[in-house]
Amino acid sequence: MGLTIWYMDETSTNLWECLRSVWQPRGGIRIKKSKQHKHNITIMGALSHGKLFTRLAPTTNTLTVENFFMEMAKEHDLSGNVMVLDNHAAHLSRKVRELFEDLGCELLFLPPATSILNPIEVVWANVKR
Repeated sequence: MGLTIWYMDETSTNLWECLRSVWQPRGGIRIKKSKQHKHNITIMGALSHGKLFTRLAPTTNTLTVENFFMEMAKEHDLSGNVMVLDNHAAHLSRKVRELFEDLGCELLFLPPATSILNPIEVVWANVKR
């Protein structure tokens, strides 16, 4: 069948309440900003030949990255595949490397500042837009 290459990355976005309109006693409408809450959400994803695997997480750390890949391995046979990652500390962790060794999947790390080489960045740009 051929070599399967997965491109993995995550993106974070702020969640906050939108602007809302408030009726004033004199009949006018005033736009009032609601309080911005500092809630973030992380979307982790891996892309390969039109397949997209995603999960939500509260943050990006070794545990959430490890859980992402364990869930992904339940749905996709990663044996003999290549996973392309950036150099985030959670991606470089010993636990994640050991997991990939157990899965029989090779890790390939992109050089710093080369996110343009990772096609999932296009997905994240559209999600944020």
